[in-house]
Formats: sequence, C-alpha cells, structure tokens
Amino acid sequence: MMTEFLGYEMASGKFWHSIEIIYGKGAVIDVNGKRKGGDNSFTLLDFAYDFVWYRLRPAGEQKFFWGFGVSIGNLEVKQKTNVVSGKYNEHKDEYFGFGPRFNTFYKFSQGKVLTGFDLCLTTTLPGLSSSIIKTESVYSDKSYLLWVKLKTEIYCYYRLSKIYTFKFLFKRENWVYGRKQPPHYELHDFFSGGAYLLNSFGLNLSYNF
Repeated sequence: MMTEFLGYEMASGKFWHSIEIIYGKGAVIDVNGKRKGGDNSFTLLDFAYDFVWYRLRPAGEQKFFWGFGVSIGNLEVKQKTNVVSGKYNEHKDEYFGFGPRFNTFYKFSQGKVLTGFDLCLTTTLPGLSSSIIKTESVYSDKSYLLWVKLKTEIYCYYRLSKIYTFKFLFKRENWVYGRKQPPHYELHDFFSGGAYLLNSFGLNLSYNF
C-alpha cells in the first residue's frame, strides 16, 4: 500500500521538533486468507510528534550529535468489509501512546550529507487505546488495546541546495498488542492479541524555509 506523507521539522539551538502525518488507503484486503477488492477497504492515519534535546559542545564545529527526547503518536487503522450488498463490517483500532526516543547523527562532506539513527520505544496506558467492531444494524463492541512498539530508523539527508534537501530512510517497527474488555493490566482478561513487524522505505524531498 502506498502512503502519503506530510511532515514539518524545526531545529532551534539544542532543541529539535518534528510533526508527521501519514495517510494510506488500500482497495484490497485479506479475509480468511483470500484477497478481496471492490467495496472493501483498508485505511490508516498516523500522527506523531517528536521532541529531542541534543548534547552540544560549547564551541567549535561539531560533526557528531546525540540526544534524548520523547515521542507522542496516534495511529488509527480501519478495515471495512462488504458482507452483503449494502452491509458492512468495520473494525477500527486506535493506538495512542508515548515513550522515550534516542537519536544520533553525523555530518560529513562539509555538511552536505547527514546520516542518522533513531531508537524509540512507545507504549500506552490503560484506557487510552481502543478497538471497535461495528456491524451495521446487528452488533457493536468496544474493547481496550494494550500495546508496546519498538521503532528503529536509519536515514540519510543530502543537501541539494540551501532550499532543497533529499532524504532516504528505512524504518522498522515491532508491535506487540492485546485486546481486553476492562482497561487494566491482568493477563487473564485478554481475549485476543498478537504481534507484527512493519518495514518501510521512504524517499522525501524537503523544502527549507
């Protein structure tokens, strides 16, 4: 599935801020091992805010940077299945969480090339994330999601000019989640769960103000 990306980054002294919005939609879904298209759909909407404080030397040209920060994100995943003509089942998971982030990068070629590595661990608190199943005119149910995600990202910036920058990135996300009715931590209350791995590549062209 192809996704659309919109992001904004700002650096001010030791502080770095980033806002990202990712949207994707697919017209084919998997149901019981079979691929179905037509009126079926799969959509995702991902919003993330990241803040990092960098350790900077008092003076002189610095090529290696490292910093700690925090990541806050909300991911909405929705699947719509056409059961019979005009009747749909909808399943929507909303993942809201936050956690620590560690970032390093290195500048070379007189600052025209920058390579970096990010490590981020996010999770949720009881009651903040939910899973909703809705069947038209028949059944509707809401449960809670408890989850943890480990994200690693490797990227490379190349400065084309003072205005334009090209970025290539590889991102790997490991998710572990569970669904339960009461929003608290007791293992015997989970009725479903699992884990999945998401790998993605990105090519971005940035405009610098």
